[in-house]
Amino acid sequence: AKPFQPNDISSLQAHFSCFYGLRLDGTANGEVTRWDDISGNNYRLEPTSSNTRPNVTTTAAGVIAGTPVVTFTATGTADALELLDSGGDPAAITLDTSSNGYCVVVVYTSTNWDDGKIVIGNTSNADNHILHKSGANAFTLKAGGTAKDFTLDTPSSLTDGNFVSVMFNVNSSGETTLYINNIAQSDTENNSADLVISQVGAGNDTNNMTGSIKQIIIYDKSLSDTERNLVY
Repeated sequence: AKPFQPNDISSLQAHFSCFYGLRLDGTANGEVTRWDDISGNNYRLEPTSSNTRPNVTTTAAGVIAGTPVVTFTATGTADALELLDSGGDPAAITLDTSSNGYCVVVVYTSTNWDDGKIVIGNTSNADNHILHKSGANAFTLKAGGTAKDFTLDTPSSLTDGNFVSVMFNVNSSGETTLYINNIAQSDTENNSADLVISQVGAGNDTNNMTGSIKQIIIYDKSLSDTERNLVY
């Protein structure tokens, strides 16, 4: 049987995987110049300048070494990627709860899970983002200017440097469940506002993360338990 792919489930809006669609500058620095969406919707992520490129570990010849991950750093000129459409123009993915809800999955790690930095955000405002809350074992999902905090219980804390699958599954009523490594956290919240995504690694070009991303998957519907297990 064919291995599962995220586009086997309907309503896939975007899928960025470290195994596909990465374009590097060809140097030993392994700087990411473009990261292509493989959902079929032809989005792409690009740095706004050569100074904001994240990195992939490469050999001296610029060849990817080992399992690729896209690594962002907030030191110096902080790294971030902007969402563009197929023509290279600025784009945004708007997720709403009015019909079938939505689901956002990010597989990533932070060098400091308590630093309160943004993994997914918006290029033009601070009203839409996902972050691990500073000084607390909680994630924040902010949509339409309304921030909701989700306290972790399983696990109760995260280990710096360890990769984690973070999934926000939002139903048509705005009821939101956070899943950490496919385990539902007991702290559920409600927010029916639209989530508008247009930046990765920062929000409004601030609060940039230091860490690495393996995968981003975005659906314009809430996933069933069966679908969620497949994606995980």
